[in-house]
Amino acid sequence: MRSPPPAKRTASLQRRGFFDIIPRATVFLAVLGYFLFAAFIIHIQQHPVSGFPGYFLLRIITLMYALNAFVVYWLLYRRRKWPLETQAYRMQAVEVQVKIIFYVSIAAVTFYSLITTLRLLDLLRWAPFATSVCMVIVMLFAAMMPFALRRQAEKDRMSSSPSP
Repeated sequence: MRSPPPAKRTASLQRRGFFDIIPRATVFLAVLGYFLFAAFIIHIQQHPVSGFPGYFLLRIITLMYALNAFVVYWLLYRRRKWPLETQAYRMQAVEVQVKIIFYVSIAAVTFYSLITTLRLLDLLRWAPFATSVCMVIVMLFAAMMPFALRRQAEKDRMSSSPSP
């Protein structure tokens, strides 16, 4: 009765760089969106509007970006979650999760900017419509993600199958 051999720890030599996972243009767009939103809020606070929570919105977006940065770092450099998880699956899962985080950040900044603009122009009656449009767009992108993953999995399966 032998005990199973001890599991060997292995490492992949594949780089897990940040820009290997997400395009520089997407990162630039997310950072630019944050700075433009911050400038927008600071400009509005220079000319105060009664009852407008400008710096509160800026704090919310800043905390969201900080949390997203922590989650992205954790996703990139954590240990394997499951013992049978392959490196290819892990990299694909991390890539999808990081992209979702960045796209949600961009969508949140856009949404808050739109709602802030409607509030400043005294067009709050359009806020439910704007919220509905934003939610529909987010849900469309979220619904497209499984189809993209399925196509990628089928493509990977076809490329890894032995040729006759």
